[in-house]
Amino acid sequence: MARRYARLMLSEVRMDHGPIVDAGRNSGHLMMNLGGKIERTRRLYEARVPPTVPAWAEYFNQEPVRTLADGDRIVLGGAR
Repeated sequence: MARRYARLMLSEVRMDHGPIVDAGRNSGHLMMNLGGKIERTRRLYEARVPPTVPAWAEYFNQEPVRTLADGDRIVLGGAR
């Protein structure tokens, strides 16, 4: 449930801000372009998913790489 929720939330960021995501990926500065939106999404995730869920934080930390950066951690620009 936690992983699916993180993926859903970050997929919404990708759909709502597609051109910004693409520009950030192309420039290698995805967090600079979307850092505020990703952090807002993180706060929503933390409010909904209890920290007692195993790998709670790791599920969210992996999703920006998977969902927004297409698996390339480097394009996040030094982010988690």
